[in-house]
Amino acid sequence: MTLLCVSQVVSHGPPRLISEKGIGPIRVGMTLGEARKAAPEAAFRRAGDGDGAALVDVTLAKDVTMQVWADEDDLRKPIDWRRKILSIETFSPAFRTAEGVHPGMTLRDANRVYGATKAIETSEIESRQFVTFEKHPAGLLFRLDETGRAILSVAVSA
Repeated sequence: MTLLCVSQVVSHGPPRLISEKGIGPIRVGMTLGEARKAAPEAAFRRAGDGDGAALVDVTLAKDVTMQVWADEDDLRKPIDWRRKILSIETFSPAFRTAEGVHPGMTLRDANRVYGATKAIETSEIESRQFVTFEKHPAGLLFRLDETGRAILSVAVSA
């Protein structure tokens, strides 16, 4: 009698959960170096925003990206891997909260999950809109798109 044993390894890709602690494998409070170890498959690249803030783009896979801010002073300098991550933001629909809310989701669908909209606040300088729900999950910031009808991004910060 011959016994044949077949084993299969299935890769599910990187975790894509948005929680109050972080996004995917990256956590608020990690150093950028720890983030690089937590996501060895990711590409880390220096980036900046419209105000000139030094950010780091993290790409886990095609269209699976996030930006982290670690209070670096100069976007022209190389990434300082010792800096602690203070904020993480994703515009990628591949990332979702435990309840399934994600960038690109309509506000109406998010209301079905988190309850009615309590408030929409507009930032002074950039006129960005942020929504708060009746059952808003702790630690998450939901930014609306320019129409005010869909979630543009989800952020987590210290």
